[in-house]
Amino acid sequence: MNMFGGGFKIFGILFGLVFFLLILAAVIIVIIYVVRSQSRQTSMPPRKNEALEIAKTRYAKGEISKEEYEALVKELQR
Repeated sequence: MNMFGGGFKIFGILFGLVFFLLILAAVIIVIIYVVRSQSRQTSMPPRKNEALEIAKTRYAKGEISKEEYEALVKELQR
């Protein structure tokens, strides 16, 4: 007789190991999901006022023409 009391205890040990690995994988998946969702929230598009300021700055620097500036302002004020 061995110290485990029988030959079928090894299946219990293997089941415990598999169960532990499944829980560990689930925790890792949840952590990855949370990190990715946080990074999506921080990369939100600029608000209208910020976009208008950017358009004004670009127009002042001469990066866009008057027509392009007016089109941008009209689009952003919708």
